[in-house]
Amino acid sequence: MKLGGTVDADAKIGGTRQRPEIRFTMQGRRIAAAALAQAGLRTLDVHAEGSSSTSRLNLTAAVTSPEGLNAAVSGAVPLDRGDLALAVTLKAFPLAVLDAALPGQALGGSLSGSAKIAGKLADPAAMFDLKASGVTAAPLVAAGAAPLDVTAAGSFANKVLTLSSAKVRGPQGLTLSASGRVPLSGDGLAVSVSGEAPLSLANRLLADRGAQ
Repeated sequence: MKLGGTVDADAKIGGTRQRPEIRFTMQGRRIAAAALAQAGLRTLDVHAEGSSSTSRLNLTAAVTSPEGLNAAVSGAVPLDRGDLALAVTLKAFPLAVLDAALPGQALGGSLSGSAKIAGKLADPAAMFDLKASGVTAAPLVAAGAAPLDVTAAGSFANKVLTLSSAKVRGPQGLTLSASGRVPLSGDGLAVSVSGEAPLSLANRLLADRGAQ
């Protein structure tokens, strides 16, 4: 597992035996593990604090890494039949981190966004807003279609992904937009896509095939 780093934690327990209440803080510094290294993350710093009762866990946590990962989550998780109420903020996720899992793709750019998660643990619902800027990858560079800027907003509920809007903008006026509904199973797929692409982007592909 190749674990490394330090973890400091503190907890205070109050309330009654029937209804205990716990308050806690936890600080992890330079946490390392083989699984993290395989995912492209050398170490993580983690800070978490919150409280817990017999029915609910209230939590505020943040995670950062030397590679530039910066994420936070706050809200509540039910320990009974209550609803989730979480807000997730991804301040930065450098796509180059994924090179460890996808070697040879030369990924670049940064992903950021936010999400709100509600509903039951067994059937959660979410609303999201994502943005990827300066996206590059070996196939995109080869096609002359890098870098790309991507935005996406939508929701997930009842096992259906609803894409309110998704837009891609690239060099030489490349644009693409999409919206629609994508069920995880069954019928009901309905997605509309439109866009513009300069024919000059095809030159490299045709050249590679000796057709230019």
